[in-house]
Amino acid sequence: MGKNTILIVDDAPDGVRILTAYLKREGFDVTHAVSGELALEQVRSVLPDIILLDIRMPGIDGFETCRQLKADSNTCEIPVLFMTVLSHTENVLKGFEIGAVDYITKPFRHEEVMARIKTHLTIRELQDELREQNRCLQHEIEMRELTESAIKVNERNLPTIMDNSPQIFSIKNNSGKYVFVNRRFEQAFTMNRGDILGKSDLDIFSEDTAQQLQQNDSKVFQRCQPMIFEENLPLKGEEQIYAAVKFPLDGFGRTHNRIGALMKEMSGWSDEDSELEISIREFLLFMGHELSNEMTVISAFSDMLLLHYAEGLDANQKGAISSISASIGRMKKLMESYRDVHQLEKGTVELIKAECNLDLMLKKVIQGLSFSFGERVEINFQCDAPDSIIHADINLLPGMFHNLIKNAAEHVEKLPDEAERTVFVHLDQEKTVRIQNGGELIPPDQLEAFFEKFNTDRRKKKRGSGLGTTHAYLVTKAHQGEIRVESKPEKGTIVTVCFNKS
Repeated sequence: MGKNTILIVDDAPDGVRILTAYLKREGFDVTHAVSGELALEQVRSVLPDIILLDIRMPGIDGFETCRQLKADSNTCEIPVLFMTVLSHTENVLKGFEIGAVDYITKPFRHEEVMARIKTHLTIRELQDELREQNRCLQHEIEMRELTESAIKVNERNLPTIMDNSPQIFSIKNNSGKYVFVNRRFEQAFTMNRGDILGKSDLDIFSEDTAQQLQQNDSKVFQRCQPMIFEENLPLKGEEQIYAAVKFPLDGFGRTHNRIGALMKEMSGWSDEDSELEISIREFLLFMGHELSNEMTVISAFSDMLLLHYAEGLDANQKGAISSISASIGRMKKLMESYRDVHQLEKGTVELIKAECNLDLMLKKVIQGLSFSFGERVEINFQCDAPDSIIHADINLLPGMFHNLIKNAAEHVEKLPDEAERTVFVHLDQEKTVRIQNGGELIPPDQLEAFFEKFNTDRRKKKRGSGLGTTHAYLVTKAHQGEIRVESKPEKGTIVTVCFNKS
């Protein structure tokens, strides 16, 4: 196999010269273009394996160059990594939206650049192999061998990718024993991997620290959702505050038998609360981006097996692959939901308002949910104002009410008394919508956190993202509306949304 070719598109000669020399020493062929126009012209004759693209350049900028690359069938599969300064988070997000797969920060850190390039070259090679297998593999190939091979490939890839992550990453089993830590974990806590694996927090840290970590892990297992914690951990002999995003990992039996953790040091800020919140948001976006690459590979393997080789799989194999696909789907949905909520929180979503008939919109939402729930739940709609017109973004409102009514229906669908499995939706003349359901009341402490992120009732072990009510709150506020919730014995739970100012 020949050398991989990297095209660097940047008008800064000094940085390009240093980066080119380093990449050539690592065994790559490197070509260079000083503008977007020249890059587009160059790829017509020689297709590179990967493109490192600067954002700010004379002529067309990096964003427009990337758009044109992704619009061309000959170049749309080439991985594009944007080059940007560390603080320009908006550039990173915009780059992802138009098709970039990753980013590297200036000034360049050679180890990070190499890790990201190798990661995306590996992913592209795997995707090319999948396409080739779809054309060439025949039904006579042993299904068991193919399944085991796919799983082994993914088990090897995930540790490799996470090992090169700049964030601290670890996996523990449900007994609290470490089964994986990356290099950044070893560096941060000055421990060797061999002294960590198979050990619990109590074996590694002080008793107080271990109890804190075990309590947080227990909360994640109980809630079955990602959660954010501040954890005090020793760093080279001193206590440091870390933001930890912990999330359950599924086994084939749909049980959570492992827990993953991504951590980032949070010390050294003057305005701790606001800086912590900002860093957690950026950290979650980073987590979603890093994991989505590996999920794409796993999803492609599982989809290929079910699509082309279902006849050769037994029931247990089909169940295992379906479990993989379902878990990947839930994780992708969670990441998409968090990105939507993040954009609403930042105020970067531009509302496209038009006349919206609340009555007709609610009827369409309820019709779809009634079909989904069937006879398990009755959704009763009462409208006192058939002509309730508001000016709203019709792309956001239906999804918001879908989430709220769906949450109410899920709350009652398992009740033993069929008469109680009803959700009432009422639209009054003041353009106020009330969604009411019976069943178990929401405890006061959870009622206060009803509109917060990742707020799913941990006792119910639901598989929702815990972001639906947060999304509803932010969409309502973006429309200058009001939203509130109450849960009382005589009324049940009622979510009220008012648009009388819209």
